[in-house]
Amino acid sequence: FMGMGEPFLNYDNVMAAIKIINDKDAFNIGSRHISVSTVGIVEGINKFALEPLQANLAISLHAPDDGLRTQLMPVNKQYPLGEVLSAAVGYIKKTNRKLMFEYLMIKDFNDSEACAKKLAALLKELPQHLIMVNLISYNQTGVFSPSPAAQIKKFKNILMKANIQAIERFRPRHQRRLRPISRLEHKKILIYKYVFQFLTAAALSIIIETAVLILLYKYFKIGESRRKLIIAGILATGGTIPYVWYIFPVLSYTSYILYIIAAEIFAFVVEAFFYRIFLGLDYQRAFIFSFFCNLASFGAGWLILNSLFKLFS
Repeated sequence: FMGMGEPFLNYDNVMAAIKIINDKDAFNIGSRHISVSTVGIVEGINKFALEPLQANLAISLHAPDDGLRTQLMPVNKQYPLGEVLSAAVGYIKKTNRKLMFEYLMIKDFNDSEACAKKLAALLKELPQHLIMVNLISYNQTGVFSPSPAAQIKKFKNILMKANIQAIERFRPRHQRRLRPISRLEHKKILIYKYVFQFLTAAALSIIIETAVLILLYKYFKIGESRRKLIIAGILATGGTIPYVWYIFPVLSYTSYILYIIAAEIFAFVVEAFFYRIFLGLDYQRAFIFSFFCNLASFGAGWLILNSLFKLFS
């Protein structure tokens, strides 16, 4: 529970949500895999310490003194560091559980060696085997920039020398920077995604159905040029591609199934008549060929496309 509003200002609902997530008849997620992050609401920390749950607690510090912390977090005026740390000590004594401290690393603001030494001194009174500091690389916004990786490492080393466990949580240099996107950009991304899916599905359908058509001709020993069969496969499949079920968004599971059935029946009938006219097949063989082509395209296409989209999504 972090990045979604202060959990301890919505205490009862957050506790109810944790119980549902933890319930074996619901999500059955172990409480030790659940974390609650707070800016330091002292009353919430004290109350959370009395809960019979084993969920994790994380406290956002982001600065080693009240001056810097107030600039980043105005809530520090109401809950200064001294009060927050006193509540943290009480939490550890009551629960005997490891407590996490979150610390955003902001270039030339709170990432100096002096800040690291202050933070180490601030936390020295806490049981060091039961605390951990997460050093988090800041995401570029406005005047603030993320600390360089080398500076984060120096900061961490100072804490480690003071016997305070610290973990670096920052993006590797080769990883692209993430930034917020507008609704328009999000819409464009979705359009590109659906266009890509459509083109991939179209190419896959044409390849599979054309290959099956050629194999069927060989099986029934019908003489026809491979070139004409390839053209027939491309035209027959291409004529029904705009109606393929997997590129259409649907509203419910029922409409999803109904649309699949309708689209496949449509493709089956249209392709059968096309084979009858273009290839001169009798109706029986035209419908047999169309059935097997669509069956192969549907089955193989479903498996391949799902694997591809899960891999690259």
